[in-house]
Amino acid sequence: MESKDLFNEVKRIILIKAPYNLIEKGAPENEYDSEIHTIVWALKQSTNSDDLAQHIAQIFNKAFSLEDPPETYKDQAIEIFKLKS
Repeated sequence: MESKDLFNEVKRIILIKAPYNLIEKGAPENEYDSEIHTIVWALKQSTNSDDLAQHIAQIFNKAFSLEDPPETYKDQAIEIFKLKS
């Protein structure tokens, strides 16, 4: 999968359950792009979906001052990890 296509697929999956649903509340469409770029990088480094869920939790916890456990992002991590080639 090409880099732009991968980014767009990861973004689609993340936006289903993004922290605070900021885009639905009027934030710009690129509100989560920085975090999504980091998630794409994390996907390339991850060995399984649990590892990816840990990365996603760290990324969003840092960006939005959250304390979500990795389990919060497990379903998204599973779907995103399927994109790894």
